[in-house]
Amino acid sequence: MRLLGIVLVLVGALALGVRGFGSESRGSGEAARPTGEAGWVPPAVAGIAVVGGLLLLAGDGKRE
Repeated sequence: MRLLGIVLVLVGALALGVRGFGSESRGSGEAARPTGEAGWVPPAVAGIAVVGGLLLLAGDGKRE
């Protein structure tokens, strides 16, 4: 479970980072919109992956 938690945190954080850096404005005053390209992950899904991974890591340390 620890490995799954680490993978979820890394993939979720990477998806959030890529989405954050890729949403630069083009100078025309319009908000950046998703293009529907394959591989685009909504920020909510990436955030859920990070939180789920952190919960798995936290729960893994409480075993006796």
